[in-house]
Amino acid sequence: MKTQNERLLNWLESGLSITRLEGWDKLGIIELPARISELKFKGHAIITDRVTVRNRYGEAVSVAKWSLPGEEPF
Repeated sequence: MKTQNERLLNWLESGLSITRLEGWDKLGIIELPARISELKFKGHAIITDRVTVRNRYGEAVSVAKWSLPGEEPF
């Protein structure tokens, strides 16, 4: 069985970006920012972009979206 960090790194290495909500939905990782920090500490060059999305009430909110260099961040 893969660890959360392994699942996350595989996701990013496949060319996909990810938000906190996607981390929970797609990878089963509740504390995605913590896993991102751990991977960065291990030397992975993960990029953080801010994107604006609409919440369930239609309000514009800013969230982090992570990707690897050279990958499309959106």
